[in-house]
Amino acid sequence: MGIGFKDFRKAPKLLGFASGPFESAVEAANAWIVEHSADVLNVETLTDTGGIGGISSTSQDGVRVWYRT
Repeated sequence: MGIGFKDFRKAPKLLGFASGPFESAVEAANAWIVEHSADVLNVETLTDTGGIGGISSTSQDGVRVWYRT
């Protein structure tokens, strides 16, 4: 028995230039957990840090589900 993880990113939006809502990642994670009867150990928020011209920003990019294998 061990541990594994699976990442769920926000759904792509119009022409791939933007991402969908954070909730799309949560919904995908919930569906996968139910479908696989996953024994969830922890859930983390995935963030994306970037910046332009000395101004930095952080956005919620998805979730990571840690589960027992």
